[in-house]
Amino acid sequence: MTTPSKATSRVRPPRSLLRLLPALALAVVLSLGGCADTAAPETAPPTGPLGHNDADVQFAQSMIPHQQRAVEMSDMILAKEGVGPDVAELAGEIKETQGSEMDTLTTWLEARDQPAQATPDAETAEGKGLLSTAEVAALEAAQGTDASRIYLESMTVHHDAAIDKYQRQVGGGQNEEVLTLAHGVYEDRFPRIERMNALLAGL
Repeated sequence: MTTPSKATSRVRPPRSLLRLLPALALAVVLSLGGCADTAAPETAPPTGPLGHNDADVQFAQSMIPHQQRAVEMSDMILAKEGVGPDVAELAGEIKETQGSEMDTLTTWLEARDQPAQATPDAETAEGKGLLSTAEVAALEAAQGTDASRIYLESMTVHHDAAIDKYQRQVGGGQNEEVLTLAHGVYEDRFPRIERMNALLAGL
């Protein structure tokens, strides 16, 4: 049997070098990782509110007279005698909610140099949930239960029209502030319609 010579025997690295190998491997990994981070392009997500389009402006402009009429109607019913407490409470809530929405939309339009009033052909009283002049006169002249009935019937139609506006805004709007307000309109109006129907059934 031949004994391998020193020249052909396996040479083991010094123990000091073996102890250094894990640290050297870690340094190589960190170095490569740093190179990858440097080479990767930096992309920042978009921030801030979205821009606005014509649908946003039209929604805001059409809602303002709609809300003004609701406030006027509520003031009328609150000034009458013989109106039940449930109807008076409802009118107070509608006045507060829609008055606040009106202020918000007016401020939004002003900040974008847009008029608060739509063009005459953009919104009409008929077919848009707004009371006509004759209907306003009927509500103004009525008292007690008759006034409550006119108010509730009119406000039900009024709220239905607001939901239609919400649906158009969600379908075509862009600005996140206006979309958020439109969602708030839906969440406010839909359950209130059921509430007004219940009040009408109890008259």
